[in-house]
Amino acid sequence: MLFCSGMVLLVSAGQTMANQNEDDMVIAESEADAKARAVYDPAEPVNRVSFEFNDGFYHVVTRPVTNVYEFLIPQFARTAISNASRNIKAGSRFAGNLMQGNIKGMMVEPAAFIINTSFGIGGLIEVVKVSDYVPPQDISSGLASLGVGDGPYMVVPVAGPFNVRTLIGSIGNAALNPICWLESPDDIIVNTGDNINGISIVDAYDELTKDSVDKYASVKAGYSDYYRKQSTQKE
Repeated sequence: MLFCSGMVLLVSAGQTMANQNEDDMVIAESEADAKARAVYDPAEPVNRVSFEFNDGFYHVVTRPVTNVYEFLIPQFARTAISNASRNIKAGSRFAGNLMQGNIKGMMVEPAAFIINTSFGIGGLIEVVKVSDYVPPQDISSGLASLGVGDGPYMVVPVAGPFNVRTLIGSIGNAALNPICWLESPDDIIVNTGDNINGISIVDAYDELTKDSVDKYASVKAGYSDYYRKQSTQKE
């Protein structure tokens, strides 16, 4: 469910707006509009139609599913699923570090994977937290380091917001994710649980859009700003 991935990228923007008063929100709205206008969006009319569909999908499907999931699954189990999924995605993070020539990252990622898999019950327990040592990387950040630009902004139905580079990066990340190639019951549980965990930050989407005059512009600005910062993180 790539829509989850798009929403995860909105967390930072959503949380920073969470406690602002009305005047601050007006300023934030104006800044969001300015940032949105700076994003290359040649297919905006089509993207707006896709966004309206996704926004409806969010309220009808995503939010209710997340509420039920959080009610039924205790926090410790959700954390364990997230840990296992994060552990098994070490391949894409290693590739991102490799593309950037980040020696430390190329050493930390496989070491953490071996330790967490061996001593963390297949990664359910995060014995070594990679982010304590190196910033998170992936194929998209690797492409950015090689000079690949953002490309046009796009909104994919159900999947959510992307630009060309992050879409290619997401496909590359999926190709390096063993869960995408395996179909055992355990893999299906981890993958499904992680997808729902990914949309368990729906509050960020609400915070980002609830007082927005133009939700499309707010999401576009939040997504683009967040991912631009994430793709330039270096050790």
